[in-house]
Amino acid sequence: MLRSTNPNGGEYISVGPLGVALAPTDRIGFDIAGLSQSAYFNVGSQFYTLNLATGGATLVGSLGSGELVGLTAFAIPEPATWAMMILGFSAMGAVLRRRRSLAV
Repeated sequence: MLRSTNPNGGEYISVGPLGVALAPTDRIGFDIAGLSQSAYFNVGSQFYTLNLATGGATLVGSLGSGELVGLTAFAIPEPATWAMMILGFSAMGAVLRRRRSLAV
């Protein structure tokens, strides 16, 4: 596996062996998971995690039948985030209700 010092070019540095045999005709889905130093990719129906520090891939499992192309991993909000959002909407509702009752 190689990494670039600059997304628009720069120097390519060998990180380590991927450990997965890839053919030029393989369709691959790939996504980087933020600051966790890991990424996810699939080759055909096989799903892997990729350690960006070492370049090593680990097979997670099979996706069943078929391919997954255009792989994207979404962050799931934590319960505290949901609580703050609900609290904010509740506060906005209370302010609107208070304004309406003062205007009448």
